[in-house]
Parts: sequence; structure tokens; C-alpha cells
Amino acid sequence: MLSKTMIPILARSLLLIAFLSQDPDPKKVEEWVNQLKSDDIAVREAATKQLIECGEKVLPLLEKHAKSEDGDFRSRVAYIIKRLTLKPWKADEALQAAKAALKEDSKPDAWRTELRKQFQRVLDEIGTDGSADSLKFVGKYFEEAFAERRPVSRQLGAKPEEGTFLVAAAKGSKIKEALLVCESVEATEIERSVIACAGNVKATKLRKCFVFATGKIEAEEIEDCVVYCGSALICARKSRKCTILAAGAQEFAETNEVTFINSPKRKVANPRGERDVEKSMLPKQKE
Repeated sequence: MLSKTMIPILARSLLLIAFLSQDPDPKKVEEWVNQLKSDDIAVREAATKQLIECGEKVLPLLEKHAKSEDGDFRSRVAYIIKRLTLKPWKADEALQAAKAALKEDSKPDAWRTELRKQFQRVLDEIGTDGSADSLKFVGKYFEEAFAERRPVSRQLGAKPEEGTFLVAAAKGSKIKEALLVCESVEATEIERSVIACAGNVKATKLRKCFVFATGKIEAEEIEDCVVYCGSALICARKSRKCTILAAGAQEFAETNEVTFINSPKRKVANPRGERDVEKSMLPKQKE
């Protein structure tokens, strides 16, 4: 027997399913499309939201406006079409791009574009909803990390910085301004870098980095970073001004202005200024 609290929830769910199964009213869709031309940004944003919520059924009605002579209007229509046809981001596809880079005979021209596209997609999906500092700093160093002019090395060396490093097991004291593709990494400090790891990341400090790891992440401090973690994430001291998307368990001694994407379950001893954001096109935390 359903509880009294479950009945309203079930009713709302059935109404939503019924709404989504209906064909959208062409006149209403045209009204929302026309509102995309409004000088009022709030009106345009509301119309955009309504059209996206209608789903793929409005695509035929949108596509007839895709070649409008009004450039701004055409761009807004194109954005909605893109959102309706875009598939959810999958970590496995980013992982395959990283593994392609690690092959002995890999060529940067063959994998760099795909890996960059995969990581850029994460940043695009987060949009402006992440921690402001993490987006600012990661955005600043992201382009540099993928610069074609940077030398490519299959050894980390004594001073790994301003280069692209393809290393199976990466160990070092300080990695700085690098694109590091690896199967695992253990370092004292990783700063202003992009990390693509097909396994575990262990570091004392992660600062101003984009970190993608399919395995476990363990760090003393994480600051101004955008992080995707495919397993457990443990921050023993503090995480500050970060944007975090983790599929597994999360434990933090302290958080300060941290935005969590699709990962509401965590243990935080001293939370300050936490924020939860849902993004339908990015993975959700596992149960």
C-alpha cells in the first residue's frame, strides 16, 4: 500500500509522463520561438527553457528557422537544436581517448583533438554553474595544456612542466603547467595542469587543475580545480573553490565554496558554502 506521502509524488510523476508523451502545441512552440527574438533576456531564457523541455518533437518546427537572416535569432535556435540532439557525456569515451594517447605508436594529431573535445564537453555542460574560481583558473590553463606547440615526452623527467607527458605510472614532486596522460599518478603537487588518468591519482596538493580520473583520487588539498572522479574521492585536509563530479563515495575534512555536480552524497567534517547542482548531461553519483 502506498503511503500518504508517496501518493502526491506518484501523481506528479504520472502528470509529467503524460505531459512529455503529448505532442507540443505548434502554436505555442511558434510563440516561444518568436520570444527568442525578444530584447528581454529573461523572456528569451524562459522560451529557451520551454523549448528544450518539449524535447525532440519540436525539432521540425525549429529547423525551419535555422536559416533565418537574423544572426542572433539564428544562433539561439541553433543552440536549442544542439541541446536537443546532444547525447549525454560518457566518461568511457574520454577514457578511450586517453588510452589511445598512451599507445606506443600514438600521434598527438590523432588523439589530442578528441581528448580536448571530451574535456571541453564537461566544462561546457557545467557552464557558469560551477565554482567561479575553478572555472576561471581551469579555463585559463586549459587552452595552454592542449597547445600543439608544446613538446611531447614519454618520460616525466626531473622538471615536468610546460609539456605534454604520456607516462604509464607518473611519479614526481611537482608537475606544473602540463598535459599529463597516464594510468596512475603520484605527486607532491600538481598545479595549473590537465590530468587524464586511466586509474588512481594521489597528490599532496592539486591546484588550478582539470582532473579526470577513472579510479580513486586521494589528496591533502584540492583548490581551484574542476574534478571528475570515477571512484572514491578523499580529501584529507581541505577542498576550496572547486567544482567536483564524483561517481563514488566522497570524504572531506573541510570544504569551502565547493560546488558538487550530480553528487549529493558525501561526508564532510567541516562544510562551508557547499552547493549542489544537477546537470542531466553529466554522470550521476552511483548509489
